[in-house]
Amino acid sequence: LTGALGRVPTTAQRARADLEPFRNPATQRDLLDFTEYQQVAMVRAMEAVAAAIKSGSGGNKLVLMFYGYTFELAGCQNGIGESGHLGLGRVLRSAQIDGVIDLISYGDRGVGGTGMLMCPTESITAHGKLPFTEDDSRTHLSAENAGYERTQDTEQTTWVLSRNLLRTLVHNGYQWKLDLYGQGWFGEPAPWTTLGQLASAYAGQSPTPYRSDVAVVVDEKSMLALRPGIELSKPLLSENRREFARTGLGDPSWWLLDDVVEGRVPPHKLTVFLNAFWLTGAQRKALREYCRQSGGTVLWLYAPGYLDADGESLQAMEELTGFRFRPWKGPLAGGHATAPTGVLAGLKPDQLPAVSPEPASA
Repeated sequence: LTGALGRVPTTAQRARADLEPFRNPATQRDLLDFTEYQQVAMVRAMEAVAAAIKSGSGGNKLVLMFYGYTFELAGCQNGIGESGHLGLGRVLRSAQIDGVIDLISYGDRGVGGTGMLMCPTESITAHGKLPFTEDDSRTHLSAENAGYERTQDTEQTTWVLSRNLLRTLVHNGYQWKLDLYGQGWFGEPAPWTTLGQLASAYAGQSPTPYRSDVAVVVDEKSMLALRPGIELSKPLLSENRREFARTGLGDPSWWLLDDVVEGRVPPHKLTVFLNAFWLTGAQRKALREYCRQSGGTVLWLYAPGYLDADGESLQAMEELTGFRFRPWKGPLAGGHATAPTGVLAGLKPDQLPAVSPEPASA
């Protein structure tokens, strides 16, 4: 934070984005500081509770926190900026907090779905913290109007619960089942037989860091720069989980950008940076070095390095990616007044930082 926060910004002030859809670090730093404060306030409260538990138990109790729903909350209501959930990096550095509790995503969790997680899981284990997953799947024993892609019979329940458990296990996590209303959702023995067999198969394995050909990287700080809304954050962070899981490349590893910068992320055949909008010079340098050493392909999804301390910067984008960029003043795809599909669907040209790579550099 750069200084005194002063007054709490009004709703109208929070909605303003001088560089649509981004807040300008040069002219709106007070608003960026306030949004960062919202994350810090949440984490400080968690740290205080954790410290009290450690003190009261003589250090003999594990402290786990429900936190870090980076991918999920990016698609909810006004986006993740005001949720307080953009401080996972700080949580993972806390000596008082032993683990983070994740949830099965509430979208695409049924039969044939991906059952994706909400947190950047590999960052949790890379910091030596315990990753827990809570599975509150609505099974065929829940009320018929329970929603959330409720299963219809024992076979479907077994499929869904097995998928959820295996996803947790391969990411070196732990899991419990939650019957949210105490109605016996998990009361049938048959699925537990299968779950027990799966758990037993993993019980004798020595835990090793999860390795995938694909790394997906999310940046917490960059999300502070987005004005409230989900036009960009939902497709980039929330919905892309579903797409990556269906590529046939296997389940990606999921990381915070800070862990790439700090050298915790091993090389991958493909590294995808979802939202590296707002970076410092030191971060750009570290990311360039990671890309150089990885030997793999790097995919920048949208406006990489677009913001620096002075506002928008094509030079910063070029420094980060190695491409040369120019402002794009023409129509969007197909000449539409708004982007028809994909990450930018529904956004108007004046809501976009529209740039394109110079052909010779792409």
